[in-house]
Amino acid sequence: MGNEELNYLVKEYKKLEGYTITGVTTSAADEDYPGEDRFVGLVLEKGVQEKIAWVQRDPEGNGRGFLMVEDYPDVHTFNTHVIATFERPVNKSTSYNSKQLTFSLNISLDLADRTQFGNFNREWEALAQVIKFLRYSSFEFTTVLGDDGREESGLDYLVKIDLAYTTPDKRKSSKTNKAFDFMSRSKSKYYFQPDQRDDVVADIVKLLGVASKTQPHGSLEGATDARK
Repeated sequence: MGNEELNYLVKEYKKLEGYTITGVTTSAADEDYPGEDRFVGLVLEKGVQEKIAWVQRDPEGNGRGFLMVEDYPDVHTFNTHVIATFERPVNKSTSYNSKQLTFSLNISLDLADRTQFGNFNREWEALAQVIKFLRYSSFEFTTVLGDDGREESGLDYLVKIDLAYTTPDKRKSSKTNKAFDFMSRSKSKYYFQPDQRDDVVADIVKLLGVASKTQPHGSLEGATDARK
């Protein structure tokens, strides 16, 4: 779609500003052409003025169209205290080399979707922002020496991420509280050992390629229990 067509559509749709949607209707059936599409329309009112906005494929009405309706973004930024921990076996023995990094990060999340699916997405996005920071901005954490002296990524041995959010006062409001449920589901503690992962972490591991060498809890003597 070129700018000329886009500007035309914006000009047309601006005619709807100030109107209120009061109902949904459908176009009448055409007895002469019973197989033709019937359109869905939004009934609009502004004072004594009424309009119908037909949902069509194009300005000529060559078939039904579709309106994508979604929650308006409600993006909030949280100053977040992060503790990231990884462990890697040393010389294939029972000894473990542990490392922990503590830092603060501003995490921006969309709180518009108050459903369980929305909370899953918020947890996923929060972890993704932390991991991307570690991968691209924190070489101290992401580069370690392997047994043969070659560099490895510490994220391959990621064990745990703890998040402590600084939350706004609006969390105390019962109306908006559900938007913050993602903070309490797991107490914002995420475990990457294969036998301790939940659905959010498992999805992160699969899509972002971390914790590929993390050992299961208890698989080697001397391993740290990430849940402590």
